[in-house]
Amino acid sequence: MVTAESFWDTFSSELRSACLNDPRWQQDIDNATSWTTFTRRVLYSIGEKLGFDRNNEIQREFYRIDFIYYKQRDNPPAVFTIPSGEWGANWDLEIALEHENRYDHWLWDVAKLCHINCGLKVIISYHHYGNQIRHGTVKQKLEAVQKLTH
Repeated sequence: MVTAESFWDTFSSELRSACLNDPRWQQDIDNATSWTTFTRRVLYSIGEKLGFDRNNEIQREFYRIDFIYYKQRDNPPAVFTIPSGEWGANWDLEIALEHENRYDHWLWDVAKLCHINCGLKVIISYHHYGNQIRHGTVKQKLEAVQKLTH
């Protein structure tokens, strides 16, 4: 398991090295697109240095959720108001929903939802495809979900 200290050591070392090896970072930092490209290279390198496989264990923007339902908060605490006067985190996530058309990908979405902090997680998937039952019975699918979530 990666500790905060080892992550910081690797992060600071890789960022320092990238900046020393590519002086264009000074121009990139003022351009959101260029800076994102620069930092992605660094972040991939950090993951690899920490022992993660670039092709199988590192992903960007992994937790895209098909639909979320959230409630706006009233009267946010002043400490969370940004200088422009806006309230940046003015909501509470109530429901995360994944709708999976493909009969063979639904368990992936269940695993993703297990990591989302909200009151209700919903997966919509299909057991029948035409006249065929795919990938086991409903009971077998529920048992797989139980193993995944416990």
